[in-house]
Amino acid sequence: MAQKMQAPEEPSVLAHVGVSPVRAEGDGDQSVDGNTPVVNPAEFLSILQTTFQQMQDRFTQMMDTVMDRMDEMSDRLNDLEKEVTDLVNYAGGIGEQQTSKDTENIPPDSGSQQ
Repeated sequence: MAQKMQAPEEPSVLAHVGVSPVRAEGDGDQSVDGNTPVVNPAEFLSILQTTFQQMQDRFTQMMDTVMDRMDEMSDRLNDLEKEVTDLVNYAGGIGEQQTSKDTENIPPDSGSQQ
């Protein structure tokens, strides 16, 4: 008859997923060497499925968060691009006004001296 004993001192996959190993004692038909943990396959499969589902849910949540942040950053970059374009256009307008004022102050014959 199998009885529950403490998990081995080394961390194992079974302990990590929450399955309590059962040490086989007696006739040895439940384990190869008498020290190998015997686990109910249905319990192990259930815990494994739950763990994978939790991992998938967490991954989906993280992916959604990253996508939301990327969308937000894209919107911010578009706004910044618009502002830079507006500034360039404004600066270009000032430059054109300054150039036209400079050419107005130059006498017509000052460029050709004899």
